[in-house]
Amino acid sequence: MSYTPVQMFIEWLGSYSNLNGYSLSRGMWDEDNSDMKKKFLSVWVNQGRNPGPGISYPSIRVIVTGVRNGRAIGDAESVEMFAHGIIDAANENWDTDCITLVRPLGSIQGPNYTTNNRAWYEVNFQLII
Repeated sequence: MSYTPVQMFIEWLGSYSNLNGYSLSRGMWDEDNSDMKKKFLSVWVNQGRNPGPGISYPSIRVIVTGVRNGRAIGDAESVEMFAHGIIDAANENWDTDCITLVRPLGSIQGPNYTTNNRAWYEVNFQLII
């Protein structure tokens, strides 16, 4: 069975990061009023570069959010620490059976806030497959 780059990344992420408390979303998260306490982890892929046959370099974009109205309770710090944990996981456990390299691209970006005062940070990675 063939896996897509985002499936491989999500599998890697689940192996090296504790995703408890986060709802995984492929692409932008979708929320309603019942999701006030949910935290989201959104993952999507960009093609990246492809220099030759047999090797690809997709880019993975990850958005990590806090709870709705989290600005009032200082939730941004816990979201930032979780995002740093993903980078640490990539630096320490950068290969799998399917991925040759998981490399962070720069540092985390944020905090940013949604219109509902949900803190979010962005982390980008490059895979070598």
